[in-house]
Amino acid sequence: TVSMASYFKNQCGARYAREFAVASTSLANSQSLYDTLIQYNMIFFRGGDQWEYYNLFRNTLLLQAVKDIFASGGVVGGTSAGLHILSKVVYTARNGTVYPYECIENPNNQYVTLEDDFLDFFPGWVFDSHMAERGRFARLPGFMAHWKLNKGEEISGLGLDDLTCMFVDNNGLGTVYGTGAANIYLPLGDYRLNPSKLLADSVRVIQLLQGSTFDFETYAVTHQGLPLSLPLPPAYETSGYT
Repeated sequence: TVSMASYFKNQCGARYAREFAVASTSLANSQSLYDTLIQYNMIFFRGGDQWEYYNLFRNTLLLQAVKDIFASGGVVGGTSAGLHILSKVVYTARNGTVYPYECIENPNNQYVTLEDDFLDFFPGWVFDSHMAERGRFARLPGFMAHWKLNKGEEISGLGLDDLTCMFVDNNGLGTVYGTGAANIYLPLGDYRLNPSKLLADSVRVIQLLQGSTFDFETYAVTHQGLPLSLPLPPAYETSGYT
């Protein structure tokens, strides 16, 4: 795998960057690694398999370094699997990935594996990635329903498209950057199963484009005055309907 260090230096303006390959719990729990990581101002988890992150790094000094860097004003981020592990409720993918239709057919299927004992930066939230590109819009309600039905706690969901990110400042204000959308799912009603299929009274979906903000404390949304209509030519189906 090509290191991302050069990207952070050449494209993002980092003064210094280094990529660490931590492939075991013993290494993740080493004091020398902690002492090295704590010198950095930012930690970024790259994509891959979030189960490896969860399984190898939970309750280790590596994770403690991440928490200490964040507590001292540093930045913590990630993409794909690295995004999944940043929410309080984590989709661990312990049994492999789960597809949206499986979450609708049964949010309690064996592939919906959620835990809340990794990081606590975003309590009451679960994150997802590749939303539009992989048609994952139905996964987040499945995750939210699974948690409510099994843990009795209502949670919200944030899903990001590719080439899109959200930067959250120390006041909890998230700003969207990129070419896609940040998709926010807020529960408004009860989740039910019939017999295993997911039924939801109401789920509020907010899609934010570049420059829009979301306040994780108040849930307030701001937009950048985007036009409400686009000048598109008529689109037709094969049957001739407009």
